[in-house]
Amino acid sequence: MEYLLKSILCLLLLLLFYRLFLQQEVLYRFNRFYLLFAVLISFLLPLNQIEIPDSTPSEWVVLENLDGMSVNSQGDFQQNFEKAESPNSPLQFPWKALGIGLYGLVSLIFAYRFFWNIRVLKNKANSNIRVVYQDQVLVLLEEDTLPYSFLNFIFVHKKSFEAEGLSDAIFEHERCHVQEKHSLDLIFIEFLMIPFWFQPGLYWAKQSIQLNHEFIADRAAIQKVDQISYQRQLLSLAISSTQHPLTSRLNFSLTKKRMQMMSKKHKPIRTALKLLFLIPMMGLIYYGFSEHVKKPFDAPRHEVHIFPMEVESSENLYDLTFYLATEGRFILNDPQSEDVQQIAQLSTVLDQLPDKELLIRMFIHEGNSMGEIDAVTSIFREHGIRRLVWVDGQGQDQLVEDLDQNYKLVSDQSSQKMTKAEYYSQTKFILKYPDGELEEKSYKALPQNLKDGLPDTPSKIEAKAPSADQFESWKDGNEFALWLDGEVIPNSKLDEISQEEIVHFFSSFVYKNARSERFPQNYQVNLYTKEAFENSFGEFSDPRTKPLRGTVTIPVDEPKNQSFSTNTNPVSLYQKELKAYHEKLNKGVHFIEKDKRDQEELLEEFLDLGGKYFRLKVEDKRQTERPTHPFSPYIRLKKEDGYYFKLREDLTEEELKRLPPPPPPANGLKSTASTQITSGLLESYQKMLLAYDLKKYEMRLQFSGNSAKREAIFEEFIRVQNVFLALDDAEKKLVNPPTSPSMPSRTKLGSDIC
Repeated sequence: MEYLLKSILCLLLLLLFYRLFLQQEVLYRFNRFYLLFAVLISFLLPLNQIEIPDSTPSEWVVLENLDGMSVNSQGDFQQNFEKAESPNSPLQFPWKALGIGLYGLVSLIFAYRFFWNIRVLKNKANSNIRVVYQDQVLVLLEEDTLPYSFLNFIFVHKKSFEAEGLSDAIFEHERCHVQEKHSLDLIFIEFLMIPFWFQPGLYWAKQSIQLNHEFIADRAAIQKVDQISYQRQLLSLAISSTQHPLTSRLNFSLTKKRMQMMSKKHKPIRTALKLLFLIPMMGLIYYGFSEHVKKPFDAPRHEVHIFPMEVESSENLYDLTFYLATEGRFILNDPQSEDVQQIAQLSTVLDQLPDKELLIRMFIHEGNSMGEIDAVTSIFREHGIRRLVWVDGQGQDQLVEDLDQNYKLVSDQSSQKMTKAEYYSQTKFILKYPDGELEEKSYKALPQNLKDGLPDTPSKIEAKAPSADQFESWKDGNEFALWLDGEVIPNSKLDEISQEEIVHFFSSFVYKNARSERFPQNYQVNLYTKEAFENSFGEFSDPRTKPLRGTVTIPVDEPKNQSFSTNTNPVSLYQKELKAYHEKLNKGVHFIEKDKRDQEELLEEFLDLGGKYFRLKVEDKRQTERPTHPFSPYIRLKKEDGYYFKLREDLTEEELKRLPPPPPPANGLKSTASTQITSGLLESYQKMLLAYDLKKYEMRLQFSGNSAKREAIFEEFIRVQNVFLALDDAEKKLVNPPTSPSMPSRTKLGSDIC
């Protein structure tokens, strides 16, 4: 009870100081951490002990265990006995049990409320459409609501967003909440309210933290937009609906304070004086709310009996018997010995023991914590001692501990952090040159660009279970080749196992020139059961804990006697792939007459090259060119059962109306960011990107494997990407490029591990 009263009073005093001296200052980020610190210190400070010297020497008291009964004095024992034996004692109402029951019930209600609120918000984030808007994830809600944020998500009303968009002021405000991780502060306070719902300071702290969050977000917003216009928007949005307790939203009751703080100017001298006053106040709180413990008079110690008298002395079976006492002390061999030593002396004692494998018997006083026990066993390990016999309170041998196991675990954990040089130290590399010549090299002898291209050392792989649709599709032997736990299986094998048995899979698209007679399928899928997944990718699997053995073959584009420097030039690499793409595109009939599989491969290469061209530096782009669109000079038009192609001059008036309007010329754009946003091309791109993201996400939510829908979304991706590439460099900094929809991706590493 004393602890709780101290904790409550400590937090209230810290919050009162904040309210009187700090809240009105432009110290928003300092105030944020002050408030969190105040909550933490109010729970921890009452546990802190301050020793006060006691000048009175105290006598040593020998405590003995008499079958668990504590006997303080004859009078106390007689009093306790009489209370226990009185048959006429009136029955007392179980107030204590009632209080515990009520406390538990209210705590359960707060716990239910906490997890329910989080679940509601997570369900909203997962069940509604999500789009990436200026590097932030927006969740489009069907319900009419004001924008608010939670964790990495900004929630907005879908219809309002599609019709009017999201104003820069509100977006910057909510983006600040997300980037500053304000939700974590509120989650922390709400979690503390579960066991400490009776702590009034927590409710005050939560209100202060929320208000300070709004100050921080307002400051971020007015740095990007005009303050007056932002305040007008703030007033228009002041009246809001009921809000979730874990979200940051605009609140009418706080509007006046927030607008006042926007106009506040930082006054360094006044702020410095307040912070200086904080130092002595914290000292007083530290001294006043810590527990004061009298330090015993340090008189000479003549005799200490820590263990029961009947505990036997060291037997010849053990090289040493070790008694771990309390307060960092130990005794060797004889429990009645007066030679009580400090743990700091243990290393010196062990250094004097004979150099052989020792077996040590260890008694542990029940007053020791696990941390103190671990500290002692660590000293034993450092001196090469591997075997300890642990003994219980009755002096019976209970367990033989092999400390080598601890070394094994430490070794395994450290090996997960191997560098590339360590991981490939036992790997043989074969460089395959264009003329077919092979050259063997070690990792150290590889050129730096080839080292950089090697996969990183293995890291933890999260299990990815297949969906029911994926599992059923794999039964098609014409489309998929299957491996189960590393062994080839017929597709019919899936009829003998259940979907739940597959805990992880990965698949890859196989290009025509890489297919074989045995595996002519378009896709190869590797499936893993639980045991095989743990053996292959688990915490202690060999690939994660040992250097890679075997051979890695790396194709090299340049002749053996030529420098590797050109391989590091991104323009040279891009031009080689661009040349190969154009040769493949121009070989044989036109793209529109090629078979469907060739069209898909060319489209994928075109998208890949478009992304690589976009990532080139401005000066590098002048040395090369963009990839030619596969359709050029044709235009692809949609019909009910698919698509058809026509030249622009052959289009009818109705078909011309179906085409999107051409973008305005780039030189018509103004230089400032504010006018660029309103330019025709940039505005068109933003609308196209939003529409594309909406369709892409809706397709993911309603995935059916319909090839026509997949082709449509890829075609839209091409259109959006082409508009993005048409933007100038200044405009590209204002928006994000479109992200490719799900599609089998090509392997980006130029190596095959044998």
